Amino acid sequence: MDFIIKDKIIKLDKASLEGKKVVSVNSGYVANFIFDDEWDGLIKTVRFINDGDFVDVILDDTNSCKIPREVMKSGTLEVGVFAGDIQSTTPAKVS
Repeated sequence: MDFIIKDKIIKLDKASLEGKKVVSVNSGYVANFIFDDEWDGLIKTVRFINDGDFVDVILDDTNSCKIPREVMKSGTLEVGVFAGDIQSTTPAKVS
């Protein structure tokens, strides 16, 4: 599952799902993030939110991470990113 962040706007790249559905209460989903140059050299943190619960995950050197199982429940998963004084605007939503 790929997310593209450009001009502080985060969007789910729906093509990265290859027609697959996201199934709640499952683990093993990997989120990949593609950033514009504004984020270069920063330590980036992703916030995954679902039904009021959230988990923050620091991205690795490949700008990827596993999506925490705690937020993989029915409903809408919201994904945002921040680093220092920079943050994405409205979160990307995955149903």
